[in-house]
Parts: sequence; C-alpha cells; structure tokens
Amino acid sequence: MTNTAGDPGWTIRRDAYDRAEDSFYESLFALSNGRIGVRATVDFEAGGGVPGFFHSRLYARSVTVRRHLVNAPNPTFRSVLVDGVPLLATPDRITEFHQHLDLRRARQETALTLRDGLGRHTRIATTTLLPAQFTGTVLTRIAVTALDHDAPVTILAGTDWSTGNGDLGGQLPRVRIHHTELLEHDHRPGRLDLRVGSFGHPEQLTQRLAILADPAYRDLVVGRTRLAEGLRFARSAGEELRADVIAVVRAEHDDAAHGEPDLDRVPDIADVIAEHEAIWAARWEQQAEVAGDPQVVEGLRYSQFQLMSSLDRGSTVHNVPARGLTSEYHSGHFFYNTEFFALPHAAWTDPAAAKAMLRFRVSTLDAAVAHARKTGHVGARFPEEADLFGDSGSPSLVRDVLRDDEWLERAGEQVVHTSADVLHALRSYVQITGDEDFLAEECVPLLAETGRYLAGLLRFDPEVGGRTVRRVMGFDEFHYEVDHHFGTNLLVSWGLSWAADTLRELLARHPEVRDALAAREVDEALLAEWTGIAAEVHLPRPRHDGVIPVFDGYFALPDEVCELTPSHNLPLPVKENDERRTSGLVKQADVVQTMVLLPEQFTRSEIAANLAFYDPRTAHGSSLSPTSHAIAAAWVGDTRRAVRLLAASARYNLDFTHKANYRNGVHLAACAGAWLILTRGFLGADASGDRLRFAPRLPEGITEMRVPLRWRGRALTATLTSSGLVLAADATNDDPLPVEVDGVQAELSPGKTESYFAPWSS
Repeated sequence: MTNTAGDPGWTIRRDAYDRAEDSFYESLFALSNGRIGVRATVDFEAGGGVPGFFHSRLYARSVTVRRHLVNAPNPTFRSVLVDGVPLLATPDRITEFHQHLDLRRARQETALTLRDGLGRHTRIATTTLLPAQFTGTVLTRIAVTALDHDAPVTILAGTDWSTGNGDLGGQLPRVRIHHTELLEHDHRPGRLDLRVGSFGHPEQLTQRLAILADPAYRDLVVGRTRLAEGLRFARSAGEELRADVIAVVRAEHDDAAHGEPDLDRVPDIADVIAEHEAIWAARWEQQAEVAGDPQVVEGLRYSQFQLMSSLDRGSTVHNVPARGLTSEYHSGHFFYNTEFFALPHAAWTDPAAAKAMLRFRVSTLDAAVAHARKTGHVGARFPEEADLFGDSGSPSLVRDVLRDDEWLERAGEQVVHTSADVLHALRSYVQITGDEDFLAEECVPLLAETGRYLAGLLRFDPEVGGRTVRRVMGFDEFHYEVDHHFGTNLLVSWGLSWAADTLRELLARHPEVRDALAAREVDEALLAEWTGIAAEVHLPRPRHDGVIPVFDGYFALPDEVCELTPSHNLPLPVKENDERRTSGLVKQADVVQTMVLLPEQFTRSEIAANLAFYDPRTAHGSSLSPTSHAIAAAWVGDTRRAVRLLAASARYNLDFTHKANYRNGVHLAACAGAWLILTRGFLGADASGDRLRFAPRLPEGITEMRVPLRWRGRALTATLTSSGLVLAADATNDDPLPVEVDGVQAELSPGKTESYFAPWSS
C-alpha cells in the first residue's frame, strides 16, 4: 500500500486561532522520543497555552504526590521583538495563522503574521523536531520576515522555565510549582550552556545550545526564569531573518551518551534533518496502514506516530507514562495502560521496547515489595500508579485550595490487580516474541513475589464459599468499595495459576532457577498451594442469559443506558463520581475487557452476550475503554460496531471535545488500542500457540489494511482486502513461519507469500 506525499492524511492542521485552545493543540502536536518531550507552544510570551519540556529522568516532589514529572527548562523558547517591543500572539494582532504536525517527517510547524501597535506586519515561522538519530537533541528553526517595514528586529532564542507545574498533574492549573533553579551557566557568542537543579530530587539537567544565525549584534539576556541570546538584526523589509537552535539535553543520571551531536563542531543542519527524515521514512514502512474511511486513516496514522514517538530506543529499561512526555498530567506516572495496551503493541512491532517496559517492572520489584508491606500484604504489589522509581504515586486526599474543597482518591488503595496485569503483559510478551530465556534470566524473582502477593490477596470467604477480594475498585471507576469483583477475581486467579505453572516449567528446564526460588522460600509445595488457591476463586454468577455482573450486587442497581457516543467523553464530576455509582452505568469496559484479556476462558457466544448488554451501558469515559469492546465486536462478527469503536479509539485525541484550556496530553492507550483493534480484532491474530493464527474479518468502511508484524523472531506482513488475506514472510527471516488462517495451516519460508480467499468482507 503506497501513499503520495500530498495525501492530506499525513498532516494534522490548525488553521484558525482560538487562544483558549492553545493548550489543547500544544498536547496534540507535542513531539517526543521517549527520552525528552516538548509541547507545541505558539507563543511563550502571550500566555495562551502551557509550555512544556520534559525529560524522562527529571521528577521532583509536589504537594499531593511524592514525585512529579518536572516541567523543565524549555530549550525551544523564542520571542520576536520589533523596535524592542515583543510581538505577542494575541487574537487582535494575528492576521495569518497556520500550525500543523507533519506526521511523515515528524516535525511541528507554525506560521503566523502579527500586526504591532503601529500597524506593521511581521511574519514568524518556526519548525521544531527531535532528530531521530539522537535521544537528547532538539532542533528549532526560526524565520522572521518584516513584510511592510524595515524596523530593527530582535530574535530571542534560548531556554525558559517560567511555567512550572500545576499541582496534581494540572488539576489546579493556576497553582504553579517551580521545581528547577539555575545552578550555573556559561555564554559565548552562539553558545549557551546551563545546569539546573530540581528541588527535593537529586537529578540535575544540563543543556548545551548552539544558536546559529548571522545578526548584526548578539548579547546575553538573563532573567529569573530565562536564559537566552538576543539576536539583533537590521535588515530591509521582505528579507527573511533566520536562526537555528540545536540543543543537547542530558540528565545527570541518564544513560550513556547516544551519539549526541558535538556542539563545538556543529553539524550541518540540512544533514541532520535529512537523516531524521530517512529514519522516519523507514519507521513508517513498518507501520500498519488502512485504506477507506479518511477519518480512520488519519486517526490511525496519528496514533502510530505518537506510539513510535513514545519509545526511548536508547534505553534497555524504560516505561511509558499514560500521557507519554506530552504533558505533566497524571504526574508522568505509570499505570496498567502500559501492560494492556502499549506493551502488546511493542511486542508485535518492536520487541526490544516491550522488553524494556517489562524490565522497568523487574527493576522496581523491591519497591513493589515495600508497597505490599506498607499496605498490609506480602509479596510484590505493584501500585495502581507508580512513579519512575516504582513507588506508589497515587494521591489520597486531594485538596482544592482555590475552591476550599477536598475529596478522596480511592484508586490507589482499592485497585489491587496491577501485579496480575504485569504477569499478563509478561505472558503476552513471551507468546509473541518466544523469548522464554527472559523468564529464566530476569523474571524469576518477579514471578515469585507477584505470586506470593496474589495468593495472599485471595482469601477464603465463608459467605460465598470461595476465595475472593473485598472492597476493591476494578477497571470501572464509577463503582468502588465493591465485593467479589469479576475482573479482579478472575485476573488475580489467572495470574496466580500462571505464575505457578511458569515457575514449574522453569524449574524443569533450568536447574539454576531452584536456587533463586529457594532464596525466596518458594518450592514445589508452595506452587501447588498457589494452584489450589487459584482454583477456589469465587466469581459472580451470570444471569440466565449469560451476562456476568461487574460485581456481586451489580444487577440490583438501577439500570441506566448511556446516551452519548463513545467518541466523546462523558462529562464527569471532579470527585469520585458518587452520582454514578448509584446506577448500573459503567465508566469503561470492565467485564468485556476481562474477556478480551483472557479469551481462552470464554466462548464467542458468552462474549457476544456480554458485549450486547454492556456496550449501551458503558460511557466509554476513558481512553482505555473502546478498544476492548471493538475487539470483542470484531470477534463476534459485529464489524459495524467494531469499526465505529475503531474510529473512536484512533481519533480519541484528534476529536477530543473539551478543547478549551485542555492540557492533559495525548492518550497513548487509545493510540495503542486502535492498532490492537486492527491486529487482534479484524485480523484475529493469536500468538498463543505454536503457530501464528489468524481469523480475519474486513469491516465496512475499510477497503484494505496492511499490518507488518513480528512473531518469535520472524517478520511478516498481513494484507487484508475484500478478496482475502495475503501473508508475506520477510525474506530476511532465518526460519520458516508456521501460520494458520481459519484452520488452514501453512509454512511460510523466508520470502514466501501465501493467499487465502474467502468471503471475509462484511
């Protein structure tokens, strides 16, 4: 499937200016590479948005959470002055405005013409990119043209840290906390070096900026929260004035250098850009593509762009915050979004990145053990919300000092299934990649301690005659302090059983594992006990029609059907949603998500019955929600519903309705979810057996889909059209690739293509 350079689906545009929407587009057009991230700020001086620059290692203390992703000094700062007066991007001064994100070339561009107080017009164009060949480098190109005057023009270029952080990831946006202070700086013409510290955190950040321009005069501009070089030009009207800024950013405890450019010998900017674009062209060749509905095409491209941008390819231990590095929202913390969405996508497309995500959990195992002890448990309890050291980042009592209000956040206490989620991600990774050595070499302590925690969590309850968990919150956040939650009990039971089975298999194949388990007091007798505990789990009984309650007592709640389409978030109260827990309306997929996570435990008819019941009763008030319903709908043949939910997931960020003063960043789970709908839903890809299996169904509105995949060290491309499915094994594969399509088996030798024709179109 090929695309022309003029295909509008490769460019996300904003051509009308509304100051209240600045922070929304800062998020939507944000750039990242998993190591650093920068928001797409139009104007640092006018105050319309919330500028942001983030480094994955720079966290600090905050009011309501222990560690918060720091809004760090921003090396893309720029400002333009005419006759010494700053030009501000305010609605009354803008006469031309264009801002767009070029997905193909991974760059953000802004062009605007401003009228000053004397009626003179000046055009300012900026291009920002994170060169793909580097992990800590930012490139900003600034071009200024005096359209109808010859007044002196000054460009300020440097770094600025005036924005700071809002408390609780932006819940109180007017309460700003400044985490950094300038420790030292150095300046010589065309160069700025600075080092900043972070309050309450040992991390320091260094920035080296090369400012390439040919002004009449340069000087250093030092402010309380700003360090910049002033480039003064004296040119005639109509002449373009240019400044290129290349910044190298490093954290003190960052990984080893990854080939960052030497700013003492500045590389040719054109060469840097050319290499960057070549890398991105190669990346796009390995991404999924669809033809048909242009809204889905655009949404899927945007989603994959953000997914590729979220990965730190220079690190072997790495996790992806819920909003990546596009926002301070959720404090830069990590949730089960990674395990259920981002990691499976990476396992199919970039196995090294998936392993790095799992290594984050392995590396923070001690923190999970400490969290379990602190909360009255044994083993390893991975927090519902973890910071970069694996410590719990969940706030409890939240106080709004501006409104004299406070409320409880119960998720940190009552979400208890995260350790099982980590095990599910580990199983997905091993099934897809075949990397069983990883289990034996790095994961034995994690398996032992998560198993210990899950076994202790399931306690016998004489009222129900089985093992269960009480007073929990599941995936659906509308209902909390519930007992016998279906998804929690089943996932915990499954995780405990899988941990026991996996450790038995490792003991049989790897004698050295025995000593590692003995050191943690895990033996065959304890593994047998875990298996017995898992078998005694209590699950809420389904109704006569097969519909399973979210928890015991759910069907006694007043019924309520959601009237909003899933492409829009339900407007929710700020507090813990007391208004909603009195009815059966659920915020997000719960029972259906559990079925999609563990499909081997359900028949297609059971999935169909529960999807039919819960879909109209699900508000899809979370970016995590549409994915599971879409996959389930594809499996049961309801492709019309599935493609509607695919569009909702793929376009979740693009179509987000609350644009005014929105600053929450990109919902990466929705991005990964759209890809998973294609792969697990419409292709029906299943990596669990000794063959890569497909059960394809092409939905309405999509005429073709092409999905490159990796399975156990071998690559292939699956292309689905109304005519059928074509599987093409990569010529570089070392071994044949065993496949099965709707029960028909084949061996794809390297470079071989196999076609399957059937009436799969809906």
